[in-house]
Amino acid sequence: MHKSKNSLHSSIFLILYIALCVQVSFAQELKKSTKTERIDGKSFYIHTVEKGQTLYSICKVYEISQNDLVFENPELINGLKPNQILKIPVKTKDAKENPAVINENNLLNANYHTVEKGETFYSISKKYNLSVDTLQKNNASFNGVIKKGDKIILSKANFDKVTPPTPLPLAETEKKITGNEIYNVGLFLPLYLAKNDSAFTYENKDEQKTIYPKSIPAVEFYQGFSLAIDSLKKLGVNCNILVYDIPSDSLQIVNFLKKPELKELNLIIGPFHSDDVGVVADFCKRNKIMMIAPFSQASKALLGNSYLCKATPSSSTQVEQLANYISINNKGSNILVAHNNLSKEKTSAEIFKNKANKILGTDSVTVIVYKSIGLKGLTGKLSTTKNNIIFVPSNDQAFVTDFLNKMNTLTKDYKIIIVGMESWIGYENLEINTIQNTQLHIPSNNYVDYANPETKKFIQRFRETYKTEPNKFAYEGYDIAMYHLLTLKNYGITFMEKTTEFKSNGINTQFNYFKTGTESGYENQKVFILKYQDFSLIPAN
Repeated sequence: MHKSKNSLHSSIFLILYIALCVQVSFAQELKKSTKTERIDGKSFYIHTVEKGQTLYSICKVYEISQNDLVFENPELINGLKPNQILKIPVKTKDAKENPAVINENNLLNANYHTVEKGETFYSISKKYNLSVDTLQKNNASFNGVIKKGDKIILSKANFDKVTPPTPLPLAETEKKITGNEIYNVGLFLPLYLAKNDSAFTYENKDEQKTIYPKSIPAVEFYQGFSLAIDSLKKLGVNCNILVYDIPSDSLQIVNFLKKPELKELNLIIGPFHSDDVGVVADFCKRNKIMMIAPFSQASKALLGNSYLCKATPSSSTQVEQLANYISINNKGSNILVAHNNLSKEKTSAEIFKNKANKILGTDSVTVIVYKSIGLKGLTGKLSTTKNNIIFVPSNDQAFVTDFLNKMNTLTKDYKIIIVGMESWIGYENLEINTIQNTQLHIPSNNYVDYANPETKKFIQRFRETYKTEPNKFAYEGYDIAMYHLLTLKNYGITFMEKTTEFKSNGINTQFNYFKTGTESGYENQKVFILKYQDFSLIPAN
């Protein structure tokens, strides 16, 4: 079932192509084929790929999107090769060539608009207080794609009578949502296209390529996201997905955000890195665009910004949810917190203690500085009759390994349950018997249930489409698209106000949003509490 890294890289290169219209040069002039065929009631150009041609150059000549080209030619997932035969949909003649769409007689009775640079059907619909559906029906010949200079029909009404829309109260806006609206969704991914530029065109299927490592998570996220889009289309979700290669530093991002078309977006998903989230979040606040931060754990940007939504719980939220679970399910136990007096550890210890004491009562948790009292001092705090639950808020792998080994020696005489941090999941040097004996519990933002039928379907689709196995970024891309785009369809651009009522179980991530303040953003508070049982990690909550 698995293929080589070279095969995966080939798939990745194509996906990067699909994601963005990359400006590349080609050695020869590409001419539109004159050969056409009618297949399943539709007309197609039959194009034979020649050496040096790229997806970008082919799409440019035939005036088709790369997504549409790949949809009609799914074998492109294995790469673009010389002598490959492509079928390309024949577009209906555009408005300038088709007098049945716009001619002098029509223009006498129909008001129209000349498209300016950066305008979309959505922005024009807002300008004239029309629905996107009406505009697209009146201009079906454009196949949903317009460019500067195109003349589009607005309606049969007199042009002079068209007035700008009057803003509606939120309640009225919600009533007008039909579920058929088309939304513009920006996907901000760190694709590092400049680093991968030399790898975009390959002509020999055996030719080895090396993709820039930092771009792989973004590509895998996009793979999962794309599979979700296919599923969402069947549910009636209709979005224009615009993928952007987000720059790698804050100064470049500031300049990137000056693109005028970005203000036409209804939703932005990304960027990945916490350092970039604040800059984009400020842009979204100024332009009233909802933003989903997929991986950032920092909560600072949420303050005073009701347009920001953090899909990943912060470490503080993890600790609080951990304390909540331990307190509710282990009443009457001896609860200890052992830290080494480091700043972050003390903060986590304080959060855990305050939450547990709020549920169990004052002084229900004993906090110790292990660095000072050592194993002997800790042993003196243990109960011989109760369960001893010890929370260790450390991310120091060497310390954690040593601590667990010492706790393992005490399990013969004491009932011990160790509670750790999410980072421990990646510690490969922890002995499985030690983990089992100490009944280790760990908080996590993600958990894949491989027995779930939906998970099995996703994995099968992923294997068939990309010839490899999905990883955490692919799962995350799928879940984020499925949840947020479906709520966008159901509730419109104010959908985040409804997410506190609408909980969802994804195949890797569950969503349970909480508004952090009256004028602040939203944070996903769903945390899995995982425990080791029968040599496997399973949810305890």
